[in-house]
Amino acid sequence: MLQVNLENYKMNLKFWEAAWQRVTKAVYTPPNLEYIKNIIPDLKKYPITKILDLACGSGWLSFMLAKAGFKVRGVDTSEAAINLAKKGNAEIEVREQCLDVEFYCADILDMQLTEKDFDCVIMNACLEHFDLASAAQLLANLKKHLKPQAYIYGVFDVVATSNKGEFICFDDGTRQYLDPMRKGMYLRNYSDEDLTRLFTEAGFKQLSYTTVDNGSRVLILERSLHSVQ
Repeated sequence: MLQVNLENYKMNLKFWEAAWQRVTKAVYTPPNLEYIKNIIPDLKKYPITKILDLACGSGWLSFMLAKAGFKVRGVDTSEAAINLAKKGNAEIEVREQCLDVEFYCADILDMQLTEKDFDCVIMNACLEHFDLASAAQLLANLKKHLKPQAYIYGVFDVVATSNKGEFICFDDGTRQYLDPMRKGMYLRNYSDEDLTRLFTEAGFKQLSYTTVDNGSRVLILERSLHSVQ
């Protein structure tokens, strides 16, 4: 496995904490994107009850999943984001209903959650903010928290490739920005070949592939039983 550059990765974490600290009013409803309406029907095709929402931010997707009857745990590296998610949950409980959703602040590259019985992991526009080495480590660590039969529901964006802004470029094509508003942020465009290789090496097989809004790709993957460790 490729080695993670921890110094650069920590700069990426600092960016996300600073970015979420600038958010004063979070949005707790889903964005108006075509693929969003397919998430719940897609998930209900499989034996899924408990979901890990990876890089959940302020929690809008976690809330949507919980309202559909799933047991949901949202995880984000940003404490500010998780505080917003918890605030949103409290508001929903008062205004609407009590949902089976909880939020954790944890470095998703090296999660040490006590819960290790998830049926499914949601990765919604998340992997694009990891370089190749940290993405591989993320998937390796993720398996510790999954049931033997488990699924990944991933939405992978095609990121902009213009040369605007200041950045350094790693050997694997990942950019790390240096300009003030994005300082430290990773951005990488994952090709279909990258995704296939990453998930296959991590022990997941692809069940479906769909192209949606703006060229984003929705992949549903199943954990291969022979990969259980």
